[in-house]
Amino acid sequence: TAKADAQGRWQVELPALKEGEGLELTVSGKNSITLKNLIVGDLWLCSGQSNMEMSMGGCLGAAEDLKGADLPKIRRIKILKVTSPAPEEDAPAAGPWQVCSPKTAGGFTAVGFYFAREILQRTSVPIGILDDNWGGTKIEPWTPLEGVSLVPELRAALAERQKGIEAYRAAFPKVLTEMERWIARTREALEKGGALPAAP
Repeated sequence: TAKADAQGRWQVELPALKEGEGLELTVSGKNSITLKNLIVGDLWLCSGQSNMEMSMGGCLGAAEDLKGADLPKIRRIKILKVTSPAPEEDAPAAGPWQVCSPKTAGGFTAVGFYFAREILQRTSVPIGILDDNWGGTKIEPWTPLEGVSLVPELRAALAERQKGIEAYRAAFPKVLTEMERWIARTREALEKGGALPAAP
């Protein structure tokens, strides 16, 4: 059981469960919600750049592999490309979890699909794929600052990055003031029908 906080958030930690499929989970309170066709197994994060982002359409022989992709023990969820200046409680997804099938697998990360298929063949344990990748991104934004600070070779670069962030924040008041003045001039120009000033 769990009690929601003032914002309505709550959390329940389940004990270690044996792998399985076709399961149901019911959450009861003032109302009742039942989630069906669930699986319990291993969850893998498929993160990285364009090599991980490439879908099945970019692979040789993918057409044949897709025909045999009726693998309901593999599930995938695609995380959207959204940045945040601070850690978030949840990641925005492109949609709900997808069951792997010849119709859905074409949009899966190819590396993730082939990896999940092989692991499933070896272990028979259901596999969940977190399809979270972004071509051309650097590794640093994917790594918490606490993790970067543990690597001696990266500490100098981290210190420079922190200096850059501080300088960026220090310059913001001036930028905001200039922007506010521009907005006021633009409003005035619109009211009088005059030429609009260039943005700062």
